[in-house]
Parts: sequence; C-alpha cells; structure tokens
Amino acid sequence: MQAKELPRPAGVVWDDKTRCLYDVQFYPYDAPGEDPVFAATGFQRVYVCRLSKDKNDQIEMLREFNDQSKENDKPTELNSVAWTKDMENDNPLLCVAGVQPPIIKILDILEDKHTRDLVGHGGYINDLKVSPTCPEILASISEDERIYIWHLGAKYQKIPVAAMFHGAAKGHCLAFHDSGRYVISGWYDSTIQLWALPDLPNENTGTDNVKPTYVPHFKSNEIHANEVDSIAFYGDMVISKAALEDYIFIWRIEGFKGSLPPPQCTSTADYKDCFFREDEDADGFHGSTYSAFGPRFQRLITLKTGHHSNIWLRFGLFHMPQKRPVLAYGANDGVIYFWDLQRLEEECRDGDANRERSPSQQSSRFGSPGGRSMSVASNGSVRPREKPSMKTKSQTYQDPFMPVPAHKSLHLPNKIRQDRVMTTRATAWSNGGEWVVSVGEGHSDRAGKKGFICLMNRWL
Repeated sequence: MQAKELPRPAGVVWDDKTRCLYDVQFYPYDAPGEDPVFAATGFQRVYVCRLSKDKNDQIEMLREFNDQSKENDKPTELNSVAWTKDMENDNPLLCVAGVQPPIIKILDILEDKHTRDLVGHGGYINDLKVSPTCPEILASISEDERIYIWHLGAKYQKIPVAAMFHGAAKGHCLAFHDSGRYVISGWYDSTIQLWALPDLPNENTGTDNVKPTYVPHFKSNEIHANEVDSIAFYGDMVISKAALEDYIFIWRIEGFKGSLPPPQCTSTADYKDCFFREDEDADGFHGSTYSAFGPRFQRLITLKTGHHSNIWLRFGLFHMPQKRPVLAYGANDGVIYFWDLQRLEEECRDGDANRERSPSQQSSRFGSPGGRSMSVASNGSVRPREKPSMKTKSQTYQDPFMPVPAHKSLHLPNKIRQDRVMTTRATAWSNGGEWVVSVGEGHSDRAGKKGFICLMNRWL
C-alpha cells in the first residue's frame, strides 16, 4: 500500500439505543501493533470497542455503560469523552461529561465500574482533553465560562482542581499543545484564547488556594465570525473551525513557540492590539487581537469543506512521528473530507520549483504567489510530530484566503435507508493511522434519528 493512501469505508454500525453519538476517542497508550480500542458517547450511552485487523468490518464491544443519572428529572446528555489511565495500576480510565449534570465521571474500564466524580463546573461541559505529557492532567471547558485543569492523582482526590482559567463567554472546545505547557480554547462568542499552564503539581495543588486566571496569553475574535467548535494544535500552528462556516483555517500565533517557557503577562495592557481581517475598515467591525508573543497572528491556509448548518461538527487530526499528517472532517452532508497535510507541503515546494524555473511556467495548484509568508517543510518526506514546518524555499505562499479542496471526499456507506441524512459529529484516528472512526446521527422523515459509528481504514 502507498504511504499516501487515504482511508476507505469499512462499514457502518447503527445504534438503536441513542439518537446521536457526539464524541469518539481512541485509547492513546496502546503498544504498537495492538488492536486499537476506542470509546464513543452520546446522551446516556458510552461504548468501548475494539477493532481487529482480521475483522476489518466488525466491532467488538468491550464495555457498554448506561448513565441513568438525572438533574431536575431530566436524563443526562453525555457529549465528551477522554482517555487517561490509573498511574498506580495502569488500568485504562475513561472520563465522560456533558450537558447535565455538569459532572465529569471517571470509569475504570478493566474493573467495569464508575470510580469517581469531578464536581465544580456550574454549566454544561462541552469538551474534555488529557495532557499529552501527563495522564493525570485533565482539562475541561464549560458554558460557565471556565476552563478547569484537574489533577487526577490519588493524593489530590479531595480537591482535584489544580488551575482555573476564566473566559468571557460560554466555552466550547479546547486542545493541549504537545508540550503540555499550553491549552487553546474556542468560545461561543467566536473568540480563541491561549492559556499557559502553571507547573503541576505545585504548592497550591490539592488546596483551596487555587485562584482563577483571567488574562490569556493570546486572545482574538478575528479568526472566525461564529462559534468556534473545533480546535487543535498542529505543532506550533493551530487548526480551527467555527459553526456555520464552510472552511477550516490553519494559522499561527506570531512569535509563539510551545517548547519555550511562556512570556510574562499580567494584564491586557501588556498586549499590543492589532487588526487583521480584510474587512477591518468595514462599518461596524470591532474585532481585536491581543498577544503576549508578538503583534499579530497569521493565517496560513484555508481548507474548503462541504456546506453545513450545524454546530458541534469536529475534525480529527492524525499527527504521529514518522507518519504523514492527515486531517479528517465530516459535515452534515454524509461526506468525510480528508486533507493530506504533508501533500499540501509537497505541492507548495513543487510550486516554488515552478516559480524558480520560469515565471511563464508556473503551475502551482495554489495559484499565484503573494500574500503572507507560510512555513512549509523544506525537505524530507516525514517529520517528527513536534516540528511540522510549513516553510517554502522562497518564503512566499499563495493567497491564504484561497480555499483548498479536500484530497479525498468519502461518502459514508448508508446501509439502512438511502434517504437517511448522516451528520458526522466527531472523527478520531487510531494511534498508527490505520483506522478512522466517525460518529454522529442519521435521520429521516420515516425512520427518525439514530446514532451511528462509521469505520474507515487504510493499509489493511
């Protein structure tokens, strides 16, 4: 199989027990070569499943949890899942949360039991992420306008909140940098904020002395115009999308290097205000960007997605050492879109070579050069995870506002009803990149709504 091969469909499993599955994540701590395990959740259900190379169109159900808790006589609505593990016995642990009640529940998968709750949020919880450098550090974002950083160590069980970040709107999504030093977050008011974590644990961990941080290291409402509902780091770059927008942006914060200690900042007075949007001179424009790293941010590339009209449509990024990075995204049109990010870089280099040969022979798929500089890998076919580069030889790149179509568009295999509309809510990759799983909802006027799990694979 070619290294550039993108996934192909392997089957769909329909779930009669829930109307929608909102989130899916693979267990990240498996040894290479092991059959991957993933968890999916939606409403009252949590499924833990294993995929096998020998049965590439089947799912082995390992665990099924049915959350019967209620708040004000309303059943729980789970929407987020994140994997961690018990540092004492190495048992896989699953963190789940959602709309009501605003509690993070931790499940021991081997023991098949609910082990503890994390209580503190005052509103719906919309996303969970575990630090890539420490399984005991969990981040959650809520509509109570807060991000909580929890320390899951046994000695901090009584008071597990280790840090608090206070935003200015309802929180929607978040992601850790590979270094574990930073969390980036998306909010309902179209704002993106970057927060620097303190060294954890510290003298305040496990005590009531943890105070909220109100000032992020970066804040901008100029990148998107709508609610930011999906975000991820790609090295030191950022990939983000917003509801009701037909684009995914790859961009970077000028001066930001996630491997370095964060610069000092105590208030927004320390920041330089800057304007970036093309329509910044239009009537009624009030966007602003504040950054402790430099004067602005820089959009690098725009990816064109299918039209969608829903909120909570989240992409999945595959980015592992010695593997080609690929972005997958499913909208509400029953299609999964794939971009080979390394192929984009290779095409950038080809475009530079064309420009160097002769202006009359330029044939880059990205159009005429110009616009702002971009960072693209200068050589080699694979890169370490922590250093995607995106820098061309000529230091120039085509218009970053020109939409780039997907390298592959895969229609979901609907085996139930051909008139069923399938909306993908989340997509996840196995550690080795062999599997892609998307979850969501299918609905039709005749059959109503059902959750689904869609399997895709490559190289198998």
